[in-house]
Amino acid sequence: MHVPASSVRTVGGGLAFRCRDSQNCWWIDRAPAAGTWQVHKIVNGRHRYLGDLGRVPAGPFDSLAVHLRNHRIVIVVDDVVRRSIRDSDLEGVVGAGLARGAGSGPMTWRNFEAST
Repeated sequence: MHVPASSVRTVGGGLAFRCRDSQNCWWIDRAPAAGTWQVHKIVNGRHRYLGDLGRVPAGPFDSLAVHLRNHRIVIVVDDVVRRSIRDSDLEGVVGAGLARGAGSGPMTWRNFEAST
C-alpha cells in the first residue's frame, strides 16, 4: 500500500493508515512547533506514541508518504526516508485517510492518493 499526500497547510493533522476503526489505527501527525512529524498507533483502544521523525524542515508544500510492505512501515518526507519501523500490529489492514487531531487548526491538502 502506498499513501502519498502533499499538504498546503496542516496544523495538528496528518495521515492515518492501517486503520480498522477508531480504536485500531496508525497515524502520523504534524508537530509544527517542534518542526517534526509524530508517529502514533492505537491497538484495541490502547494508544502508544512511537516517537518522531527528527527535525524535518517545514514548508508550505511538504510531501508525506507512507510505504507499507508486510510488517515494515517506511515514512518518507519530501522524498527522503525519515523512519523505518518493523511492526506487525494491524498488518494487512488497508484503511487509510486524513487524520485531524482534537483542537487542531485548519488543514488543507493539495493531493491525496491511496493505492494497493
